[in-house]
Amino acid sequence: MGHIFLSYVREDQHLVGRLVAQLEQAGFEIWLDREQLKPGQQWQSKIRQAIEEAAFFIACFSEANQARSRSYTNEELTLAIEELRLRPTGQTWLIPVEFSKDSVPDRSIRAGETLRDIHRVDLHTDWEDGVRRLLEVIKPPSVSPKGGVFQDPFLTSPIDYAQTRAASLFYLRSAFEDARRARLDLGQRINVLEGRGRHVVERRQASEALDSWWTGWPEDPRPFVLLGQEGMGKTWALASWLARRLASEDPTLPLTLFLPGQTVGSSEALPLIAGALFTCTGARDRRFWSRRVEEFVQSSPVPHPVLLLVLDGLNEQPLFDWQTLLESFRSSPWENRVAILLTCRPAYWSETFDLEFRNTVQSFEIGPYDDDELASALARKERWPPDRQDVERLAASAAGTAQSRSHCPALGSRGAEWGRHGGPVSL
Repeated sequence: MGHIFLSYVREDQHLVGRLVAQLEQAGFEIWLDREQLKPGQQWQSKIRQAIEEAAFFIACFSEANQARSRSYTNEELTLAIEELRLRPTGQTWLIPVEFSKDSVPDRSIRAGETLRDIHRVDLHTDWEDGVRRLLEVIKPPSVSPKGGVFQDPFLTSPIDYAQTRAASLFYLRSAFEDARRARLDLGQRINVLEGRGRHVVERRQASEALDSWWTGWPEDPRPFVLLGQEGMGKTWALASWLARRLASEDPTLPLTLFLPGQTVGSSEALPLIAGALFTCTGARDRRFWSRRVEEFVQSSPVPHPVLLLVLDGLNEQPLFDWQTLLESFRSSPWENRVAILLTCRPAYWSETFDLEFRNTVQSFEIGPYDDDELASALARKERWPPDRQDVERLAASAAGTAQSRSHCPALGSRGAEWGRHGGPVSL
């Protein structure tokens, strides 16, 4: 859920302050022009953006409004009415609040409809009852007990770390269980849990390397990079490792964010994480998550990570300033609080990072599929025992033919993408 835009005149500042305090206590983010606008900003474009992105627009009316012939609230109200007209009829978004009786103007909002036709909140007769009614309309979100879906019940408790962790793991698991969602949310069709993962061939050595890094993280909290040429299945190996821990409900798995390399837009730790949490939860806004992340990190017990950050495919955005981003996690408060897991092609890593991060990053290069993995892939395709063509390919693999081993025939060009009916893309 985004912020609440609150429009008012300066004469009502004392009443607005009281209302804001109660809304913030209930867990809401409030946008006030006197707090959000900074010197030098183009206030009109900034206010328009804030109104368009608001979860609700609360317009405060009073005798002070009526006494004014000109005010900035008229401009804000004009923009809000424009936005309201773009929204579905019947959707609650613009909420008039009265500090004085009959102070809502008879202003047109749609054909045959004015502001007075919208049910208003009366704060001048009974303040506490009015606030209660307002909260019933704009209830803040919380996380469902099942873990992961931000819903909209009457609960008003703050979103804590346990709820945020549950939401992040639910988001990740949902993507792993559906190819289309994985493509949209994670950048690839890494549906490693779909069909209980029967189509996935485990890359044993990569999985063991990841296990070793994870169990040893408290003593050696360096980032880990999984290297591999195209078609080696490094992303699938990483996703399979995560999926195994999700499926077993591993209690050591913290709040986890999986970001495709091509979607990363910030080279600073805090805005990157806050934006990712806003995306995967759909709750509040980035400013809220910036504050919550700092609280999570500063209160986390050492030596356990408060966050596992996966950056998949650094080479997919070769001009991005990855070094600055990784360096930002080596400073307070992130150091020894965030576990970082990367994937990258060897050539790009060597050219861009090796000299700078040689001793500060653990690495493992995933190699060609071995004979057991190839045989497993063929067996999973229900073509076992293999036919003559398969035997020839296995023989070529055993002889060290790189193409046969790197492009696992039962897993397709991305290492493990299967077809619509559970079979391989190519064989």
